[in-house]
Amino acid sequence: LNAELAREWPVLTAKKPSPEDTAQWDGVPDKLPLLKR
Repeated sequence: LNAELAREWPVLTAKKPSPEDTAQWDGVPDKLPLLKR
């Protein structure tokens, strides 16, 4: 997944705040199938 997306997205050079729902997703198993591309 990383190799695929690395070709399409620019390198991150600045840190942004975490999304508001970060705590909700912490520890949730099997999130990869939920990824929207």
